[in-house]
Amino acid sequence: MTKAASFRDFIYLDIERVRSFSAQLLERLPSELSVTLENQAGVEGTAKGGFPGFAQAEANANYSRSRADLELKLIHDHLFTRFVDKLSEEKLMKDASEIAGNFWREDAFKDGAFLRVRRPLKILDYSDIARTLRLMPQWQGLIAEITGKPVPLQSSDGTSLSPEQFKAMAKILRQLYGNLIRLKVYCTPGNTSQVLVGALDPALFRYAPANLTNRGLVIN
Repeated sequence: MTKAASFRDFIYLDIERVRSFSAQLLERLPSELSVTLENQAGVEGTAKGGFPGFAQAEANANYSRSRADLELKLIHDHLFTRFVDKLSEEKLMKDASEIAGNFWREDAFKDGAFLRVRRPLKILDYSDIARTLRLMPQWQGLIAEITGKPVPLQSSDGTSLSPEQFKAMAKILRQLYGNLIRLKVYCTPGNTSQVLVGALDPALFRYAPANLTNRGLVIN
């Protein structure tokens, strides 16, 4: 009997951390990863050097670099899968379902431990939220122009807000969070108090965070 395939769609991957952990757990990095990294470095050097005046050569370099980028991501995905499989094999990864309910206590979590969580998650892109707040007055004017009726700007509790207040809130968000992306994982259905929260680097997303959040507030 063959093992059923497990497919993943990576939306975020801190590959440098995965490589570091893999080198320790697997004792050495897979040889195919080293070869791919060497090829990637060669392609980048060719693309940067270029051949002034030869558009085709530059296009070939760009194509090679794009192809190398794709192949590198495939190797990264493969390395992550091997790493997670090894964690499971060595029983070094705990399933979050084992600490749900009454077992959800501080002493159930250890710094540096690996935890598998298969639950709905929420991505908060504060830069996108701040951008939306700044544009609210413009949307108000556009909707009023289309409908012919004034559209009041209100907060969640029904309090009327001025355009300056929306801009002030956007400024505060930028000052407090900058480009930070916040991730929340709801570990117990219907219980928002049992949640794992993390801070993510926008540069490590495979898809734009704003596009992910526009699909729905909570991703299952």
